[in-house]
Amino acid sequence: MSNITLSAPVFYRAGVAGVSPVVGVESNCNRVARYSFTAPATGACAVSVDLAGAVFVEGTRPQRLGFFIGTDPVSHANGGTPTGYLTGEFSGSAELLLLPNTRYYLFIFPVTADYGWYTLELATVTLTASGGSYSVPTLSASTLELGKTLTIQTNPHDAAFTHRLTYSFAGTTGVIAENAGGSCTWTPPLQLACHIPNGVKAAAVISCATYRGGTQLGDTQNVTVTLTVPASVVPTVSFTWEDVSAAAALGLPVKLVSKLALTVGSAGALGSSITATTLSLNGKPYAGGVITECGDLPLTVTVQDSRGRTGSATQTLTVADYETPQLRLTASRCDLYGTADDAGEYCHVTLAGKVFPLPGQTGTLAFSHGETVEVGVGEFSRSSIIPAPSAETMTLGATLSDALTSTSRKLTLSVGYATLDFLSGGRGIAFGTTATREGFTCAMDAYFSGELYRLKEGQKEWLFPPMEMGVEYRTAERFVGLPVYTKLVQLEVTESGESTVQWHGETVSPIRHAARFYAQTLPFFDADGNPTLAVRLSANNAIISCALGWVVNSNNPIWLQVWYHK
Repeated sequence: MSNITLSAPVFYRAGVAGVSPVVGVESNCNRVARYSFTAPATGACAVSVDLAGAVFVEGTRPQRLGFFIGTDPVSHANGGTPTGYLTGEFSGSAELLLLPNTRYYLFIFPVTADYGWYTLELATVTLTASGGSYSVPTLSASTLELGKTLTIQTNPHDAAFTHRLTYSFAGTTGVIAENAGGSCTWTPPLQLACHIPNGVKAAAVISCATYRGGTQLGDTQNVTVTLTVPASVVPTVSFTWEDVSAAAALGLPVKLVSKLALTVGSAGALGSSITATTLSLNGKPYAGGVITECGDLPLTVTVQDSRGRTGSATQTLTVADYETPQLRLTASRCDLYGTADDAGEYCHVTLAGKVFPLPGQTGTLAFSHGETVEVGVGEFSRSSIIPAPSAETMTLGATLSDALTSTSRKLTLSVGYATLDFLSGGRGIAFGTTATREGFTCAMDAYFSGELYRLKEGQKEWLFPPMEMGVEYRTAERFVGLPVYTKLVQLEVTESGESTVQWHGETVSPIRHAARFYAQTLPFFDADGNPTLAVRLSANNAIISCALGWVVNSNNPIWLQVWYHK
């Protein structure tokens, strides 16, 4: 029960619309008093009016007073069908639905048999309300995981009220409770997740309709709770694998050989669908190619569903270590006894390699110019001498196979005589023979129409300088690590004895020299062994010793070639 605050009374003539109300006490008959008020926030289903303090100053005391409550400020009942009556001490009550926080008007008017007149002095009018008109439910949580329990509190003001609770969620509806009292509980089923296959949460609207005696009071009220899909709701996955390589016959996966084909079974959870499937081997993405690792490797299949949830399954894959067969083929010409000979009529062949050990593994070696033999696991080496006519090239080939893979090698043995041959790797060239070492090899006569020199340190170094008179040449020769130069000069003297003639304009260090006079090598000696015409060097000067009788001039010069360094 709660008191309601009323406005000050306004009086006006009953049944006459539009008459200006007069505030105060009226003494004329059939006057109506009007009050206004706002209904409580919970509304009401019954009201009581108390006018026990009313005083009749004069006139006919009415048998009773009627009261009317409505939302229209000018509509009222006058002796008709009021909401209720004030009798005895002018108090009464009525079953009446007041909507929460709604503006209402209370009209009070006399009800008499003879419609007499009276003068009424009003005391304080008391209006009280009881019972809520309907319930706005409250929830124990704003977010709830499917499968968990929610408590719903309804209107506790009147035990005569009952409530019908329903829900709507993602396009589906259902009943939570019928004829509920002050509270009830609801456990939303996990199956509701089927209605949100692409999400992990959605809003559920809980509706509450309040009844009294089978009649609904007011509008149905709604509250919202967010329902979430539990983290445990994830897609499921399982798989089997098959080795589709030659290693399948061994009964275990093998590194560098095995390829896996997977059969995957997966399903979404509670309505979700599978959107992606990924595979990984030892933590790395795997697309079904050749396995490149060995040992105990985790093979994992992961699926993702339309909710973004993932599920995975893992198996441990034991992969055996393995290497493909290793084979080396070398061959060189030789004589019948195996002695190396670039022009030999035979060939010395060596086959070496390794077969990796696996259970039951053996190796088979097939040579193009020999028989096929079986080799055991591990390393091996075999040599043989076979005929190889020097006038022909010969192609040699070999293949080493094991139970899983094979390796082949080929090479071409050149003819014993080759006009031009290159060393394997490109660092050697030979003319007239095969290239067996790095560098330039020539085994035939060579004819050159141009000059021969090499470039060293960016300069031209002559191998056979043309030796034009007075020209300095840098040669390919070295003296204590220094380049050696050479120059041809013409020497002349005008007198006998010793004469000094400059043959070079710079200070140089002669290494050796050669002098000629009349195309003969100096020095000349007499019968006693004494030099009669000779040349010796001192730095950049030539000292000519000339005995009497020798004439050395421009018509009969001495030609001097000097080798020196700077």
